[in-house]
Amino acid sequence: MTTQDIINQALSFHKQGDLDRAASLYRTVLDGDPKALTALHMLGVIDRDAGRTKEAISLLSSAHEVAPKNAEVCFDLGLVLLQTGQQKVAVEALSLAVNLNPDQAAGWHHLGRLHRKQCEPEKAEQCFQKSYELTAGNPASVIELAKAEAVLGKFEDARSRLEVLLAAEADNPDYLAVFAQILWQSGDLDGALVAINRAIEIKGGNRKYYFVLLGMLEEKAEDEKIAKLYEEMGQRWPDDYLVQRNQAEHYFARCKYDEAWQLYRHSHRRLGSNGRNLKTEVPGWAGEPIEGRRLVLTMDQGLGEQLLFLRFIPEIAAKADVLAVELDRRLIAFAQRSLPEVHFVPRVKPTHPDVLDDSADFHGVLGDFGQVLRKSADDFSKSPPKLTADPDKVAYWNKRIRAAAGSDPVIGLSHASEKSIMAMEKSIGLSQLNGLSAFDGVKFLNLQYGDSRERLNEWADDIGIPLLDFPETDPTKDIDDHAALIKATDLVVSVSTATAHFSAAMGHPTWVLLPYAQAHFLYWSGGEETSIWYPTVTTLTPKPGEGWQFVIDRLADAIQTLKKP
Repeated sequence: MTTQDIINQALSFHKQGDLDRAASLYRTVLDGDPKALTALHMLGVIDRDAGRTKEAISLLSSAHEVAPKNAEVCFDLGLVLLQTGQQKVAVEALSLAVNLNPDQAAGWHHLGRLHRKQCEPEKAEQCFQKSYELTAGNPASVIELAKAEAVLGKFEDARSRLEVLLAAEADNPDYLAVFAQILWQSGDLDGALVAINRAIEIKGGNRKYYFVLLGMLEEKAEDEKIAKLYEEMGQRWPDDYLVQRNQAEHYFARCKYDEAWQLYRHSHRRLGSNGRNLKTEVPGWAGEPIEGRRLVLTMDQGLGEQLLFLRFIPEIAAKADVLAVELDRRLIAFAQRSLPEVHFVPRVKPTHPDVLDDSADFHGVLGDFGQVLRKSADDFSKSPPKLTADPDKVAYWNKRIRAAAGSDPVIGLSHASEKSIMAMEKSIGLSQLNGLSAFDGVKFLNLQYGDSRERLNEWADDIGIPLLDFPETDPTKDIDDHAALIKATDLVVSVSTATAHFSAAMGHPTWVLLPYAQAHFLYWSGGEETSIWYPTVTTLTPKPGEGWQFVIDRLADAIQTLKKP
């Protein structure tokens, strides 16, 4: 039997779904010829579909080396890179795939998804337009294209596309849900409510539909309907983290702190990231009096929440003996400088021995103490400790920034969240901030992290924004340096990321951009454009049908204030 005969037999088994026999034959071919393209490619696809992503990337990368201009190999490599979150190289692979084969609709579709994740709505729209044209209006392509158009403010185009789909399938709940969100973003809240309620009536088991409806009811401040809806959701999904978390944020916004803290604590236990089972006989704190007790405080979920709840420590320490506080290791130096009397330890595996101190009376997640420390609006007015950046590093960055910006105001920018379960919901497409190019006499500073940092630089070059960037800084590795860089600016404009929290926790002027029709996030809740947690924060949300232009207008006024001697 020739090598080609073995390949043909393997392909036949592969087509029939007999993957084990197909994989065995592909490996037989590779034993004889490690560069056999079809065997590398198809075995890589089998591993990818089976979730063996590391092996799939290795095989498909080898196939790409053998045939760098094979569109199908590039496409399959791009898919597995997308699956593993390697967005930058996934874009490169999928871009090459569609350049080599422009008629590959699936390649355009997935490339569009990637650009959407990277907050590049124009590129996403272009890709979805190509997919739409190649699939003759396939519903999936129509929906993705309409979503991209809505992000860009092309509401009439987006609405028309969904109306065509609904004309053919008037009771398709997925079409109705997307249509509702487009109507909502365009400012037609009443029409949006009709559409989303109809979607729920048809398919009530979809949790996402309920979240969309909740957002609309929040905008109308219909608290009775919201309470009934949460009651229904609690019955449908009694153990759901996101349901409990969203309801907690609703109660925070309504100053109902007892209910908010109870749900907040329960949501974290459901998520399982906190309240973990420590190998200790010390009981977990469940609200008992802490006066005179010995406590170990364990880490909260994310960097933002850890920064938020550090303010509890002096109040806890005034009542109890705090033996140790566990934090993300990147925060230790920052926290230790701000609260030198506290013993901070990093969260590590195996657990740091001081977290397992059996002389403690309780161990408790730091954020849980909000239920006894923030029970009323007056409690939030307590002067929080300002966290402190390294003064030497602040002086260093001040000198660097002033050398580049002169006397011009410097505004730090961060537009995207990465590695988050709500990354896309938190982020903003850079094109929505194009109006910043109109400002003279001001410099902007790149405070972005991850792959988005490079895209922020490219965007600034394209539209002519004077953007300072110090690539030697990396907030994912040196948070202390990042905090000092933030402190050296005049104002920070950021979406909901750790950058916004660092700025706010240091008492620095901070504008937090909260994308329209999304969750409140407990840490930004408060009155209109204010946060109960951070007195120097201004929260801004786009207006229905208008987008972010009002932020540009507000920033124009702020810049004039910053320029005053």
